[in-house]
Amino acid sequence: MKNPGLPEHLWAALDGRLWHATGPHGLKGILADGKIRIVGDRYGNSFCRQLGCVALLDFGPTAVDDWGQFKNWSGWFGHQQQARVAVWLEIDRSAAAENVIDAGALHRKWKDHRGKQIIPGVEAGHFGPVPVGCIGAILLIDRYKRATFKLLDGVDEGPLRRLEDFERSLPPAPDPDPLVAAMEAHRRRQQTE
Repeated sequence: MKNPGLPEHLWAALDGRLWHATGPHGLKGILADGKIRIVGDRYGNSFCRQLGCVALLDFGPTAVDDWGQFKNWSGWFGHQQQARVAVWLEIDRSAAAENVIDAGALHRKWKDHRGKQIIPGVEAGHFGPVPVGCIGAILLIDRYKRATFKLLDGVDEGPLRRLEDFERSLPPAPDPDPLVAAMEAHRRRQQTE
């Protein structure tokens, strides 16, 4: 698949790999649980959820470019998590292979369930929880300047401290774009209704 318009060095870090996108709060829960699992009901109409899968983003060999798909996954750079720093967890393909349905296979399977949500061409799934031992690296990405990121090797003893250090190193957040602020306020109202 081709770069959808990300900074080249960020795309080079993502390309070819399998990821789970979350935020700082999600990372804390994952480390506490020792696994990535389906939580809450935020994506109740998700095809992955219907299959009992943890949703992943797959930029490997079966991923394909699909019209408009980037707008569906670009929110995972901090916007969806309402966080300054997006946290992308690389899933070791070989360690998780027996439980992963790759982007191409999931897309083909979804064609019979088009009423369910999916990010076509790049969404993959992991049947059941993903053990922390399958995490190969952690990518921290500044929500406001995607060219600013830090790749951490594996889940060592200090990922939360390193996340906090990275966030403290960032310049102050820019004033929110009025349109983005209005959209976020609208989404928050919908979630509370």
